[in-house]
Amino acid sequence: PASSTDPIALEKVKEIWEKTGAEVILMNADKHDRYLAAVSHLPHVVAYALVNSLGEIDKKEGGILSFSAGGLRDFTRIAASHPGMWRDICLMNKRDVADMITFFQSTLQRFKERIIDGDGDGLEREFADAREIKCRINRDQRRIIIAIDGPAASGKSTIARMLAKKINYKHVDTGAMYRAVALKSIENQIQLTEEDRVSKIADEINIDFMNSNYNQKIYVNGEDITLKIRDEKIGNGASIVSAYSGVRNAMLLKQREMGKSGGIVMEGRDIGTVVFPNADLKFFLNASIEERGRRRYIELKEKGEDVQLHEVIEEVKMRDEQDIFRHLSPLKMSDDSIVIDTTGISIDEVVENMLQEVYKIVERVSIASQ
Repeated sequence: PASSTDPIALEKVKEIWEKTGAEVILMNADKHDRYLAAVSHLPHVVAYALVNSLGEIDKKEGGILSFSAGGLRDFTRIAASHPGMWRDICLMNKRDVADMITFFQSTLQRFKERIIDGDGDGLEREFADAREIKCRINRDQRRIIIAIDGPAASGKSTIARMLAKKINYKHVDTGAMYRAVALKSIENQIQLTEEDRVSKIADEINIDFMNSNYNQKIYVNGEDITLKIRDEKIGNGASIVSAYSGVRNAMLLKQREMGKSGGIVMEGRDIGTVVFPNADLKFFLNASIEERGRRRYIELKEKGEDVQLHEVIEEVKMRDEQDIFRHLSPLKMSDDSIVIDTTGISIDEVVENMLQEVYKIVERVSIASQ
């Protein structure tokens, strides 16, 4: 918007587009023109130029175009766009379009030099980089749902947060949602044993997750509760309220609403089985009880708590039993989950393995959509 834009009119326009499921982004007009010159205008110019080049070669050689197949057809599809419209677009944004053409020419020249020099390794690196970027483009255009389940201290939260950051997706920690219910119930002086009143809180509160650099912030009714819900008392309260059907049903609706448009990494204990049984990609993270107990022990010690390792391991065992045998949405691995044992594996390795699976599913989805 410009400085003269009516803010009420702006909100109405935003609301119209959001009703269609679009994500509305406000940006400076110059920035918009430069971005679109790169990802929209340049591809059209390149497609038109390539087709014209092939046309000229065909005039000289004769019959070359008859050998074209699917690759050329897919690459040059946009060259069939309306010439008059693209004439106007290029001339109205000529500075940025010209800049992008110059940049593209330098990249093309680098490819040419590698070919002339016989630099096979360099050429392969160029192709590999391009392939990864293409996968990222596909992933961003068809934003999938990624479900991550697993027992306590299996690394779900840290790994889900890192994966979401890598692919620019929203990360939703469903455990934090139950903590939020416990927190707001306590703040409203409601006993956590009062199932009906706690369920009413779960139904009424508005929970949102906002990513800020590497950190995630959790808001309830506009209030930042990120630090408040990490109290051990709130964690214990979350275990109580998560057993109530009214609470779980309220959270289920909120979780599905959060992920309905894709572009989300959601982690918990029933995401792939209950919340999103048709998720595009499902992971089940696990680790030995000893390893998970050690992780939990280190976490508690860093908080300054006086705990013993063997006691923490026993608590993890008890938590496993509660999660596996609970009546509502027990911890259960779906048949189509990709199982990753994180024992003895670095977080970076786990995330990299998951990224490769994301690339695979995005490629399959992209091919199917074509």
